Amino acid sequence: PQPYPPTPQPPTPPTPYPPIPQVQASITIMNFNVGGNFFTPTVKAQVRVQGQLAQTVKMYGVDENGQLLELQTQMCTSDSTVSFKAKVERFRTKRIEFKLFDSMRREIASASRPMN
Repeated sequence: PQPYPPTPQPPTPPTPYPPIPQVQASITIMNFNVGGNFFTPTVKAQVRVQGQLAQTVKMYGVDENGQLLELQTQMCTSDSTVSFKAKVERFRTKRIEFKLFDSMRREIASASRPMN
């Protein structure tokens, strides 16, 4: 008599990604100025970034529908001050939002200011 072939084992499930670490990160808006041309003013801002995984901070214009328009991107490190300068459309932009991202492009902090 021949021995039975071994019973096939079910495939092992894939290992899940490690959980997103809870990061203590923040954006502090130090200076915020809107000026220049009335219809297309220039937004000048200085933000302080804190967080060990901080890599990129982006400035967005937000319209009345909540849609984001990326105005500028800056690289950063923890405990750094980042300056922004960009033109916006006054009647289209309701507020300016700053978002801090880590190296895997996950948002880890945000802050915003109204335009008026």
